[in-house]
Amino acid sequence: MSNNKDAEFAVRMEMITNKAAKDIVKYLTSNINNSMVSVVSLVKAMAIMLEASKAAGEDDEFFESIIFDTLKSARKEASKLVGKVGGGKSGN
Repeated sequence: MSNNKDAEFAVRMEMITNKAAKDIVKYLTSNINNSMVSVVSLVKAMAIMLEASKAAGEDDEFFESIIFDTLKSARKEASKLVGKVGGGKSGN
């Protein structure tokens, strides 16, 4: 039963994350002059998640390693998303 609940939770979180990612991409690409402020806010949000995880007794170092390990593949996925939603603008 726990595995089913974990799987359902994972599916819901994936849907929430995908919607949030699309919203973030739309916002950043439409407010390009303020995108660095938004990026800093997102990094702060990640730090809050790490500290909340630590306060809840979770292994925050493990969570941090997941973030770094996932970043490269997440950037590839995000690059495709930016191309679809934001027209493929590049800051570099």
